Amino acid sequence: MNGIDRVIVAVMKQTLAWASLVSTFVLTSCATHTAYAPRPPQTDLEHKTRTEQEYIAFDARYPEEKAQRIAQARALYAKVSEREAAGQITSCSKEILWEFKALITQSANFKLLDQRLADLEASLAHPELEAGAGEQIADRWQLGPVLRRMVLQTRRAL
Repeated sequence: MNGIDRVIVAVMKQTLAWASLVSTFVLTSCATHTAYAPRPPQTDLEHKTRTEQEYIAFDARYPEEKAQRIAQARALYAKVSEREAAGQITSCSKEILWEFKALITQSANFKLLDQRLADLEASLAHPELEAGAGEQIADRWQLGPVLRRMVLQTRRAL
């Protein structure tokens, strides 16, 4: 080994020693220091409870109606999962499920929820239509035909 190689090896050893010392310091300081995390306002923490209470005030059967729709959606989700596991395209059905999940958490409009469940059943009844939905939403940030319809319906309702 010539002189330059020895210098390079010495510098590398010193660099590794410093790196291990610094990383040890950083790891221990991060593990022992509690970062300040602001707490959300109490009103934010109570939002879900208040919303549920408002829905129940509007419709006393809301919890039962919601549970029934969720049970239906879970059964349909199982079918979608089976098809996906079998290698079939399920993009349209997954879009409808995604929309249903958004609606069930933000709405008590059971007529609309029932429509989306019917749309999901229709999508599962015609798997040949799933492929077309996948082609139309190739761009991840573009709304697919199913969601686009929902967005337009929402805008009309406002």
